[in-house]
Amino acid sequence: MNSKGVIRAHIALLCCNIVWACDYPFYNLVLGRYISPMAMVTASIVIAALFSLVPMLWEPRERVVPKDRLKMLGAALLMGVARKLCMMFGLANTSAIDGSIIGTTTPLLVLVLSVIVGVDRFTKMKFLGLMLGMAGTLAIILSSGNSVHTQSSIWGNMLI
Repeated sequence: MNSKGVIRAHIALLCCNIVWACDYPFYNLVLGRYISPMAMVTASIVIAALFSLVPMLWEPRERVVPKDRLKMLGAALLMGVARKLCMMFGLANTSAIDGSIIGTTTPLLVLVLSVIVGVDRFTKMKFLGLMLGMAGTLAIILSSGNSVHTQSSIWGNMLI
């Protein structure tokens, strides 16, 4: 990939991360006031399903063994529905700051655990990413006032 392509890829990743960072405050703002968690999950999954069909316009059709279709449906329901339901009901019961902290630290913990178990190893870039992620989490914690944690609950944090 040429340098122009690398820059475009990094800009696209930055945009995705900015949108993802806005998720928790947006969900926390609208959940319970304007839309129920179940309606938000339904809309989110329907939109994601429609977007996942777009590559069918140019990609060749792939045959799926009938016995694997049930496994794929189960995996989609587990990850798409159960995960989203837990996240939406959790965000409806906790603060956006707590949700952001949990969402930021989870990938960091997965990396550390994968290194401890021996599945992965640290590289300079992974270490740098880990440090940046921890700095971001620390920035979220330090920039939030104590008043935002009043609407937080352990049950909401556990669901997230």
